[in-house]
Amino acid sequence: MLERIRIGALLCAFSLSASAADDPFHVEVSTTLIPSGGEAQMEIVVVVPAGFHVYRDMMRVSVPDSGAFEVGAAVFPAGRWEADPAVPDEIRELYDAPVSIQVPVKAPDSIPVGSYDMDVYVGYQGCKATLCYVPQERTLSTVYEVVGATAVSEQSVQPDEVETMPVVTQPVPAEPDRAPTADRRWCSVVPGGLSGALGLFGMVLVWRRRVTR
Repeated sequence: MLERIRIGALLCAFSLSASAADDPFHVEVSTTLIPSGGEAQMEIVVVVPAGFHVYRDMMRVSVPDSGAFEVGAAVFPAGRWEADPAVPDEIRELYDAPVSIQVPVKAPDSIPVGSYDMDVYVGYQGCKATLCYVPQERTLSTVYEVVGATAVSEQSVQPDEVETMPVVTQPVPAEPDRAPTADRRWCSVVPGGLSGALGLFGMVLVWRRRVTR
């Protein structure tokens, strides 16, 4: 099977010979922030233009000189399986959109905090329909930034990820019933309430006037 894939790749290469300058694909890698004594993911992105594709079995990632860092195997996302145009009876995995590759990197406690320059090799072969470019290998320069664990935790929390306490509106307590004053208690026992009490008071005044005469 591998031999047939190689033959298909050679046929594609003769069909469309392109130099690195003509290659429509490009590769990106950013600085990797690694906590001292911890692990982080180095992200490599292979940008695939619309209408093009790259084959998974033709992609390679390596860090030839990682120094004291421990670099793990590259992790590729799941691609799409299709018949190879050059070898129709072969089904191959491909990507027709930008590919994000994750590479685990560990920084032992013995590595001091600081910046470390690294070279990363990325290999791939891109095609358009049945025509393929010659396999490419890119050497990218990147930086491993070893920092304290506190610095990593501070940068990992984004403003929109900070949890906020919900605002709870407390109900306004009702004003307690006040005990009736003496005059209110007296009025409450007189039939008719306040008006009845005033009428009774007037009758008492008239009776007293008649008695005093």
